[in-house]
Amino acid sequence: MQRNCRFEIISVSREENSLSCSTEWDKSVFFTPSNLLPKSVVKMKHLTREQRYGISFYFCKPYHSWERGANENMNGLIRQYIPKGTDFSGITDEFVAWVEEKLNNRPRKRVGYLTPNEKFNLLLTN
Repeated sequence: MQRNCRFEIISVSREENSLSCSTEWDKSVFFTPSNLLPKSVVKMKHLTREQRYGISFYFCKPYHSWERGANENMNGLIRQYIPKGTDFSGITDEFVAWVEEKLNNRPRKRVGYLTPNEKFNLLLTN
């Protein structure tokens, strides 16, 4: 989630391991417009993600949901479309893109009742 505008990129990892999740993240970050990423973005396997993309990552302690309110809120919004216990083998990439589009076009109080898409576009033009 982009913290400034709450823009969300959602993808489904078909395997339950960190390498698969990491690969999905790497694929999705390159859909981000290049002017929102630092010019030094290079894809090099031996660098950490922070070094590769020049962005900070924040990690919370396990089982400390109060440390990640925005993440837990977004999980709840996603659960409106994909209930807990859903078999993800039946979830298509098109459906995930549809959910992402719905959530990114939902007005948020946090960004002055703009949608994340609107706020994201404002960031692009400024």
